[in-house]
Amino acid sequence: MIDWSWALLGGAEEAVLRRLSVHGGDASAEAAGVVCSDAAAYVPEHQVPQLLDRLVERSLVALVDRPDGRRYRLLESVKDYARERLREAGEEAEARARHGTYYRELALRAEPQLRGPHQRLWLARLDAAEAELHPAVEEALAHGRVVPALRAARALARYRLLRGGPTEGGRLLDACLAAEHDHTAHPDHTVHPCAGERIAATALATAWRAGLTVREGAPHAAEGLLRSAAATLDAREVAEHDPLGHAHALSFLAAAQMGAGDVATGEELADRALAVAEGIGDAWGTALALSVRARHALAHGDLAAVRRDAERAARLFGQLGDRWGMLQTVFPRAALHEIAGEYPQASRLHEEGLAIAEELGLRTEAGKRLCALGRAALLAGAYEESRRRHADALRLAGEQGHRAGEADARIGLAMVARRTGDLAGAEEHMRAALAWFREADYGPGTTLALAELGFTAELRGDPERARALHQEGLAAARALGDVRAVALALEGLAGTAAAAGDPERAARLLGAADAARTSVGAPLPPAERHDVDRTWSTCLSALGRTAAEAAFALGTEPAQAVRYG
Repeated sequence: MIDWSWALLGGAEEAVLRRLSVHGGDASAEAAGVVCSDAAAYVPEHQVPQLLDRLVERSLVALVDRPDGRRYRLLESVKDYARERLREAGEEAEARARHGTYYRELALRAEPQLRGPHQRLWLARLDAAEAELHPAVEEALAHGRVVPALRAARALARYRLLRGGPTEGGRLLDACLAAEHDHTAHPDHTVHPCAGERIAATALATAWRAGLTVREGAPHAAEGLLRSAAATLDAREVAEHDPLGHAHALSFLAAAQMGAGDVATGEELADRALAVAEGIGDAWGTALALSVRARHALAHGDLAAVRRDAERAARLFGQLGDRWGMLQTVFPRAALHEIAGEYPQASRLHEEGLAIAEELGLRTEAGKRLCALGRAALLAGAYEESRRRHADALRLAGEQGHRAGEADARIGLAMVARRTGDLAGAEEHMRAALAWFREADYGPGTTLALAELGFTAELRGDPERARALHQEGLAAARALGDVRAVALALEGLAGTAAAAGDPERAARLLGAADAARTSVGAPLPPAERHDVDRTWSTCLSALGRTAAEAAFALGTEPAQAVRYG
């Protein structure tokens, strides 16, 4: 049947149809014009749309109307037939070369547009062309054109970052770098990129693999990769030949260090990224470095630094019209409101973040915002809403294999379970979360999970186990240098002391915890005083108000605060 239809075509129509077959998916009108035309002007580019319309009328090409314009698709049977004809005509290599050139250039055109007000449009364009992007890089590699392959792979790495799927981006960079070093396959040294470009790409690829291993639950395997990437970025050639890529790679590495639990190194890298970006006048890179630095500051409780960096990053991203960038500043800014007990303001920011994530199709980020909204609902006492939000986040994270997202969702589900009396469910969820945080060596998550498990053990009538959990959490909080986490552990130890019949010690511990929180300007908000109020009530009942308050005041004295904190 296809033979019969083919026989009715003119020569130019045949040429367009067979050349269109090199596409793995749909083709835009622009792409079809480039790929299906030829240098000899037998099929000029401006005639391709008319020829495609004729092929649509003959039902050999399907027309797909999308918001961003017309796209053309071949049925698999027609595509297979057309590819055979393409080979018979001796045009396959030329058509694939035009295809590769077009889509590599598309990646390069898109990359800067992903850092500004047009990122939604360009994300959609790359999404629509996804089936063509990697083959375009592979086509260049197959013919020894390493420089265009490597540049396109680096551009596509940013697309993969936004889409939350780094696996393919890392593999593509690795393939390009392997080809660059394969001198037997590419003996002509003129095809190799300059040293700075190669080194920057090596660092980016290494950082990509490190971030992926953290995401997939192997943070210790990432440590060597992160060190390697950081050392590679120290090379002078990187800063000299690719300062923009240098600044962005440093920020990416700093963010990956957060996942690997190394806050100090992450802050140092973020500081370097900020210095490089500001030095070359890169507003986007400056905002990115600030947003990463704000999250590191939050991890060890430096709230003044969080506010300074997160707010400046938000202003810069806002001026640039970068929605993804604004999303990166939501968490630290909202956390400041939560710490202050300003839950409506925090929820508003998380709702804005969820809207951005859904607008850009960022499923990983959507899961994070769902967790945050679930926590806001928990603090407001809306337990069913909180459970629903966290369950939705757990489902999203599971679908993407995002283990860190699963851990965050389980923390929320555990907290809801404990507040509603399901202590067994609370322990089950929190133990799963703790296992991930320990594996990731992520201090802030570990201290929170240990505290929650300690409170749960106390409520289940096991004060000794509760004490052991809170003491472990206190040690982890001290190592992290997070004063708020130290205070949380002290509050947990106060609960175990009260449960064990030592209300005076419990009151002193509550005083020390209060002093710790006051020292960083983060007193415990009313909605988060559930466990503290429960312990304080026991102290009042056992000691009376005068004695309880005296013991509390003793705990706030500097000598006691040093002893406990």
